[in-house]
Amino acid sequence: MLANKPLTAQVLRGVGTVLALMLVASMVMGASSSRIVWEAENYTSIVAPMTVGSSIQKDKLGRTPSGGKYLTIPAQPDEESPAKAVYKVRVETAGTYRLWGRKYWRDGCGNSFNVSINGSKAIMLGGDGTYNVWDWCPLAETPSLKAGVNTIEVFQNKKERGVNLDQLVLSRVLRWKPERPETPTPNVIVKE
Repeated sequence: MLANKPLTAQVLRGVGTVLALMLVASMVMGASSSRIVWEAENYTSIVAPMTVGSSIQKDKLGRTPSGGKYLTIPAQPDEESPAKAVYKVRVETAGTYRLWGRKYWRDGCGNSFNVSINGSKAIMLGGDGTYNVWDWCPLAETPSLKAGVNTIEVFQNKKERGVNLDQLVLSRVLRWKPERPETPTPNVIVKE
């Protein structure tokens, strides 16, 4: 019996290690499945003067847009026809989400977009005073999304100009904040 004690202890340690690894793996998988990520330039449709920009120029912190591309509204937008990008986003799980946008504002005359979700009223994304850097900002409200395809419209806020949008993230973990470009979720944007 004494000879089996070390073997039993080793087996228990091995089982404990396996269980710990399984727990970590489920947490990682759960974290990634609680987020939906897409590139702003991967839209379903777009209305000019919003356009895709490209740049390898770094911001003041050395950051660049993910993949070198982003959506932009030019410095002199057409006030009669607000720029807009429409995303038809596949959502597996209905619930409340936080929407984050990775953006670049040049100045206070161009520091926000409006967002409408499934035909809702316009909700502001941005309005912060962080300029000349690719940074994340949250939508002012946390929308409820349905399981299936949801329509998210990102459009020009009044006379805002020179605004840039790199990535969008929907997160079910409302206190989570992205820190860097995220890996896009495959096949979440429905193309027409």
